[in-house]
Amino acid sequence: MKKRSLIYFLCFISSTLFSQNIKSLKFERNYTDIVLTQNSILNYEILKNTNSKKIIDSLKIIDRKNLKTKIVGIWKLIKIKCSDCTISKKEVEIPKKYINISDSIIEFYKNNVSKKNLELSEKIRFTEYFSSFFDLTNIVLEDKSIWNLQTDKSKNYLMLYKSGYETKNGRTTMISGIITEYYKRIK
Repeated sequence: MKKRSLIYFLCFISSTLFSQNIKSLKFERNYTDIVLTQNSILNYEILKNTNSKKIIDSLKIIDRKNLKTKIVGIWKLIKIKCSDCTISKKEVEIPKKYINISDSIIEFYKNNVSKKNLELSEKIRFTEYFSSFFDLTNIVLEDKSIWNLQTDKSKNYLMLYKSGYETKNGRTTMISGIITEYYKRIK
């Protein structure tokens, strides 16, 4: 009986320690001060308050620098999720995708990280169109898509999803069909 209990205990501990459940991770928003940021964005969007714009400009420098220090590295795709898509209703094979993020460039790879497998390389550019639904650290790609990146507290997992598009008059916000990709840091 003792041996059986010990085996069950060891199986439980090993499965808990060596398999990370994405659902249990808490991804951090990229705010220095969430209340100040949200109030400043709302005051600027609605009232065009210049003091709010100054606060936003100060906070975005800090928040963007903090995000860059969290996301620099090489990441491997481990899960794709869409809560309101048909993709979430069935098992989906996870493609071999990698992201290499430096201080100024984000590169997307297929199969492994090598020059021949590079699919897209872009300079990191942050949107200047803000929304009270998002923080100040959304990245814009060349096709004008806006992406939100968040890490967990350990900075070993990255959550990435498209939050909208930049337009000449502002930004759009996706409210449905949002595909979230989860990555694990490998370097």
